[in-house]
Amino acid sequence: MQKRKIALACVSIFLLAGCGTEGSLSPAAAVTGLEGSTIGSTAVTERIEELTRGARVHGLTVTIA
Repeated sequence: MQKRKIALACVSIFLLAGCGTEGSLSPAAAVTGLEGSTIGSTAVTERIEELTRGARVHGLTVTIA
């Protein structure tokens, strides 16, 4: 049982270490849609915050590539 706990702890640490933000891209000043429209990153942030507050979401990750 003790070996199982140690193995689980090691796997958990390994998985969490892979979730770091190192290498993440910095936010862009604007986001360009597929149809060519653009929206400022501040407007995107405000809209996401508005939606998450309205939906009572406490944790969210958004990636725009």
